[in-house]
Amino acid sequence: MFVVVELSVRASGTAQPFSTIELATTDGHVYLQRDDPLIPSVTLTQPGYTMHATAVFEVPPERVPGRRCG
Repeated sequence: MFVVVELSVRASGTAQPFSTIELATTDGHVYLQRDDPLIPSVTLTQPGYTMHATAVFEVPPERVPGRRCG
């Protein structure tokens, strides 16, 4: 199952690099963002600016509460 996350990242003070975005669950599981050239990702956010991006994670269906598979 794919979990799609829309995110906004604002940097204050210094530029903030983002090499990896992780999805961490409350029960300790961590999923890495899928590497897909068609999905823009946040690589660097300059001070005073906000970057908007989409992150996609592949998660086993049984790990997604409230899932609806059709």
